[in-house]
Amino acid sequence: MSELWAIQNNLGSNDESTRLINACKNNNIEVVGIKVIPFSHELPEITTDIPVIFYGSTGFTTRIHESKAWVPGVWYEEDIFRKLALRDNRRGDSDAVVRHR
Repeated sequence: MSELWAIQNNLGSNDESTRLINACKNNNIEVVGIKVIPFSHELPEITTDIPVIFYGSTGFTTRIHESKAWVPGVWYEEDIFRKLALRDNRRGDSDAVVRHR
């Protein structure tokens, strides 16, 4: 089954989004770059009959999840995800610890 990756290309370093877009293209995966207006509730205009996977800011992906307009859209478990967890565990290390001075 094919999928479409929709990657926010105005988030942080353009190098990261460029690498993701190129990785999709190199693997023959359909991809589109999207510019997201910070703090906007506007959703992208993507019409397709294949699954769409979004990559972008927390606010953007939360709005995608809440819209339920695309499948799978994003992997997001509201009860599990907390901004504190993101802050404390930036690299995905299960034993990460943040020490405050």
